[in-house]
Amino acid sequence: MSAITIRGLSYRYYTHGDLTLDDVSFDVPDGSITCLLGPSGSGKSTILGCVAGLHQPSSGTVLVDGTDIAPIPTHRRPVTLLMQNAQLFSHMTVAENVDFGQKVRRVSLRTRRQRSSELLELVGLGGFADRDPVQLSGGEQQRVALARALATDPAVLLADEPLSNLDPAVRRDLQQQLVDINRSTGTTVLFVTHDVGEALAISDQLVVINAGRVQSSGSPQQLLTRPGTQVVAELLGVGNLLVGRVDDDCLRTAAGRFRIDPTHALATPPTREVERCWVIHPDHIQVVEALVKAPSMNTVSGTATASRLIGTRVEVTVATSTTNLTAVVPSDRCPTIGGTVTLMLPAEHLYEVRP
Repeated sequence: MSAITIRGLSYRYYTHGDLTLDDVSFDVPDGSITCLLGPSGSGKSTILGCVAGLHQPSSGTVLVDGTDIAPIPTHRRPVTLLMQNAQLFSHMTVAENVDFGQKVRRVSLRTRRQRSSELLELVGLGGFADRDPVQLSGGEQQRVALARALATDPAVLLADEPLSNLDPAVRRDLQQQLVDINRSTGTTVLFVTHDVGEALAISDQLVVINAGRVQSSGSPQQLLTRPGTQVVAELLGVGNLLVGRVDDDCLRTAAGRFRIDPTHALATPPTREVERCWVIHPDHIQVVEALVKAPSMNTVSGTATASRLIGTRVEVTVATSTTNLTAVVPSDRCPTIGGTVTLMLPAEHLYEVRP
């Protein structure tokens, strides 16, 4: 069952303006965390606005638990929107902020306080009920906002980059807490982000949006291995591109020949007449040791031009005769900048994408 079903959703901000959303369709499985991933301005937040009732779609339908919500006023829709900023009421205590939605619905004081107490425990703020919002850190305020969003038991939690203003350590902590809450409560989450690492860390399903259209959707692992299009590959950091002609199980490029797995091709059987695009994730490119003789296929040499530390590993950029390739290697095996580097691209990790 899908908690949200979106079909043919289009939206334009101005009557004669360009479409911000263009025929968007996807499902959000019940109880899942589905991330809308894409660059700024791609239409992610507009999709949330259409679900929440902040925008009136130009066309298309939005179903929540099988019900068309178009006729339902914004304040009566079975969804809650969690924004980038906590937007707590400064004149209310933490507990009063959490139970505000229930108060509007005329829930009894006793029931409200019991619910807010449970939720504050759930987000790790037990004992904070009587504090004022100004006494809280940014991360704590966002936890309160999350508890407030859950207080009305929404069918779907809509989250619009709610962690983007937090420092990395707090952000990682809240990412895990959101996953834990999703698992314990079963609340369906539609989460907007432009941060690839965040999307991969928390999502059950990724929906990649670019220029108002759905580029691809699937589990993080599916899209990392089979991004489908060059746009999706670049957004997910699988940007190492090889262009050439396919001959049986061989990709012939200006940089050399690369053995491929034909089952990783988009066309079956592969056509030889046109140039095809193949990608490989930086994690899967191997640096061949200087003393080891490199095989004739699936290797390419170039000059190390840049390096970037990412945790305990290093991302190295290598300029070949035809293109730049990026590999991720242990920090103690980082090539010397300016030195010659030979890279191996294993056939099992090369996948075809559409331009």
